[in-house]
Amino acid sequence: MEELLMSIVKEATGSKLQNLKQAAQIAHEKLSRQHGMHRDPSYELRSVCFTALQMAMETKRPKFITYGLNGLHRIIRDERFFTGLEPEDDSLWLPAQLLRATSSLSSIANEDTVVNVLRLILAMACSQTCTLNGRLLIEMLSKCGECWENGSRAVKAASLAAGSQCLRTFCAFLKDEAEEIVRLDPTGIISLGMAAAVYNEVIPVMQWLCSRLVEPATGSTKAGDGGTPNSSLYLMECILTLVVSLPSDVHANPHFTAFLWQKFCPTLAATMGSPGRVNKDKKFTYRDAIHLIESENRGFFTRPGLDGPQARCIYLTSIQLLRIAGAQGSLRPMLEALFHRMLLLPVPSNRAEPLRYAREIFKSPERLIDLAIILYPDKTQSSSDDMALFRLYV
Repeated sequence: MEELLMSIVKEATGSKLQNLKQAAQIAHEKLSRQHGMHRDPSYELRSVCFTALQMAMETKRPKFITYGLNGLHRIIRDERFFTGLEPEDDSLWLPAQLLRATSSLSSIANEDTVVNVLRLILAMACSQTCTLNGRLLIEMLSKCGECWENGSRAVKAASLAAGSQCLRTFCAFLKDEAEEIVRLDPTGIISLGMAAAVYNEVIPVMQWLCSRLVEPATGSTKAGDGGTPNSSLYLMECILTLVVSLPSDVHANPHFTAFLWQKFCPTLAATMGSPGRVNKDKKFTYRDAIHLIESENRGFFTRPGLDGPQARCIYLTSIQLLRIAGAQGSLRPMLEALFHRMLLLPVPSNRAEPLRYAREIFKSPERLIDLAIILYPDKTQSSSDDMALFRLYV
C-alpha cells in the first residue's frame, strides 16, 4: 500500500492535483508510523487511505482510477486494516467506508470500472474479516441493484454475484452468532430463545426486498426505454439466496414466522401471475396478495406472469420455505395456500413448469418428511391434518 500511495504522490503533478497529492502523503505517513504497540485503530487507517484513493478515482483519469481500484483491493487483503474489533458506529465499518469511497464511480459510464467495483464488493464479502449488519446489507444490495438496472450482461452478472455473496456472508454471521449462544449455555434453557432472536436482523432485509419487488420505488432509479427499470429478477435471486442461506432453526423465532405468513408469502403469491380481477394499471399491494392466496377459485389467474428465470426463483424459494416451515403445524396453512397457488390455480397448460420443480421434493428424504409430517403441532387447534399438504402434491 505504501508503494502505491507514493506512486500517486509522484504522479499527482499540477495545481489541480495538489489536494490528491497531500491526501496520499498523509495516508503514507500514517501507515509508516504503525510500529510495535503504537498502532491507530484499523478504521482510522482505512479512513485516511480511502480518502486518498477516492480522490484519485474522482479525477476520472484512467491512471488514477486504476491506482484507486488497486488500492481498494489491497485494503481488503491487508490485515493491518482489520486489527481488533470494529467500533460501535457502523458508518466506520469497512462496508460503509467502501460504499462511500466508490459512490462517485456510479456516474462513470465505463463497464470495466463498474465491474471492478462490484468485484471489490464480492471480495470484501468473501473476506473472513467482513462485518455486516442489516442496514449495511441493504445499502450493499441497493448499490448492486442500481448497477443491475443500468448495466450490461457482464455488469448484471457481477451485480448478482456481489449481492448474493453479501447475503450469504450475513446469514453465516448470524448462524455463527446463534451457535455461539447455544454453545455457551449447554443446558439450553435460556439460550434457545436468545439464539433464535439473532434472526430478527433478517426481517428488515426481507422486508426491503419484498417491498421493492411488489411495490418498486419508480422514482429512485432511472427508467429505461420509457418504462420502469426491471430489477425483478435481481430481487428474486436475492430472495432465493437469502432463504437458502437461512438455517431451518430460524422457525424458532416467532417474529420471523409471523413475517412469513403476514408479508413474505403474500409477496411470493403476488409475483406468480397476472390476476384477472385486478386492474393491471394500479399498484399491487400486500392486501391484494393476501386476497390472492386465500382465494380458491380455480382459474382465477388468466395467464402466467413470470418468465422462465423469475419462475425458477419463486418455485425454488417456495420449496425452501417447506424446509424452514414444514415441521410447524401453525405454518402449514400458509404453505398449503402458497403451493395451492403455485400448483393448482394456474390453468392446466401452465402447470408443467411448477410441477417440474415440485418433483424435486420427492428426490429428497428430508423434504418428504417436511411435506408429510408435522413435528411441532399447533396447540391452538384441536386437530390438524398432517397429510393435507402431501395430498395437494399427489
